[in-house]
Amino acid sequence: MIYPGVYVGVKDYIKVFPDDHIGNFAFFVVDDGEAVAYIRPATDIEANFGLVIWFDLRSVYPSPADWQTKTVDNVKEDVLRVLAGASPLQFRADRVFERPSNVFREFTDKEIETQYATRPYGMIRIDGVIKFKQKTRC
Repeated sequence: MIYPGVYVGVKDYIKVFPDDHIGNFAFFVVDDGEAVAYIRPATDIEANFGLVIWFDLRSVYPSPADWQTKTVDNVKEDVLRVLAGASPLQFRADRVFERPSNVFREFTDKEIETQYATRPYGMIRIDGVIKFKQKTRC
């Protein structure tokens, strides 16, 4: 069984699946095999990523007037805007997914309850490429 987990010590992990106990979360899934271009004084690194985000609209937009009118599309727009302004990292977002089977596609444990995929909850996955420079240390 493969599931997204966070190490909590002494060989213990907690599952990072949607529920109303752990709250909003986001994590990156980075494909194995980074593209590396070694050019002094820095190394260019490029990798494919998936950014998985699960949220409760009531905590993303705390005002009842906001969370009742905002949608998953508003969250997508907000996240994409933040990624576009990230520096010194460069993000290129290629695709956005909303179905739980696509959002958590690498994982074989499909415990996602449908109640945590419908309003006021939401989930998205943004797939793309991240580029950054790693400065040489010598």
